[in-house]
Amino acid sequence: MNYSRTHSNNATAAGGTLADGSGTFEIAREPWGYRGRILLDKIAYVYSSDAAGKLLVARRPKGEVVCEPDPNFKPLAQADVPDPLKAAIYNGGRSVGIINEPIPILHSLPRAAATVYLDFDGEVIEGQSWEGGRRIIASAFNMSANDVTDMWRRVAEDFEPYEVNVTTDLQAYLRAPQGRRMRCILTPNNFAPGSGGIAFSGTFLESGDTCCWVFMNGKAGSDAASHEIGHTLGLHHDATATSGYFGGQGNWGPIMGAPYGYNVTQWSKGEYPGASEQQDDLAVMGSYIPRRADDHMPTLAEATPLTLGAGGSVSNSGVIDSPEDIDAFTFTTTGG
Repeated sequence: MNYSRTHSNNATAAGGTLADGSGTFEIAREPWGYRGRILLDKIAYVYSSDAAGKLLVARRPKGEVVCEPDPNFKPLAQADVPDPLKAAIYNGGRSVGIINEPIPILHSLPRAAATVYLDFDGEVIEGQSWEGGRRIIASAFNMSANDVTDMWRRVAEDFEPYEVNVTTDLQAYLRAPQGRRMRCILTPNNFAPGSGGIAFSGTFLESGDTCCWVFMNGKAGSDAASHEIGHTLGLHHDATATSGYFGGQGNWGPIMGAPYGYNVTQWSKGEYPGASEQQDDLAVMGSYIPRRADDHMPTLAEATPLTLGAGGSVSNSGVIDSPEDIDAFTFTTTGG
């Protein structure tokens, strides 16, 4: 056993590497019951408890429990990948490596209790289920504030239909309730070769400092971040009978596939040729985090007047919170 922890909500977790070195394990007691997993080379055993406290065990393909590498994925070249063992570690292990510009503090929905923290300044992780609890030193991408903001905007947009705050603020993450938060660490130090990122399935509701990982930056890194966070919210891969990841078609790619290089990325329920996964991404995520309340009415009688500023610019904003959502607006013109 490599770690044993008690969290602030009295949940406990312990785990490590199997005695014969064939895999890793974690067992935990949450406020809502028991959970656990054993990861082997190709299969996993998942433990849970029902409402009566009865222990349940399920044997699953490993790829349903942890995001496995795509054999066809060619990681984008990352220049000057630092040696994590030589990286400067400071801020109590919460910052690693060189950062030339301060990380901008950004929030998509500060009122929300559920929180996704995009961790751009590096991290030292140990005592978690990753790598059996062994220490992982994750250096920061040395990105400009503008590049960080661009990545944050892309990820925040993907989760805009939900009551969740996508933020770059560590303190917002630390204030969020146990079992209502996720840290997404963005680092060039890839400990899962062949992956653009990696996550355990359904871990958003787990106690402690749960995290997922992204090993790219730029637009591809944003796509990977939404993909991995999606796994923590219970989502499976968008696949076909011949490929574990569907890339896309035309200008469109599904977030839970491999949409790198596509201009339009969306959550999916298998609306593409040859889909082998019809999971409704929006509905599944809605079982973990609530949808936002509808912000504008659908009829002309209840339509929202557009607010015009200097030069005729419109200052209203809104969110299409479901495929069925209709937001109606009105404006007055003198013609032309």
